[in-house]
Amino acid sequence: MLKAVILSAASEPCDNIVFDPSHLAEGIGFPPDEIFAARSNAYGVSFSKRHEADKDLGARTS
Repeated sequence: MLKAVILSAASEPCDNIVFDPSHLAEGIGFPPDEIFAARSNAYGVSFSKRHEADKDLGARTS
């Protein structure tokens, strides 16, 4: 049975969420793809840089 989930708004702030493609469901393995592993690290670096930029912007506007 398929069900639809409809979200109308975030229940809490989601600024500190990082998409990590290596968090897989049980029974799903990593694909034999070097880019897959690199993406996991790249997303973490990207999040860190965006988060630092947001903190710097907040400090300058306060």
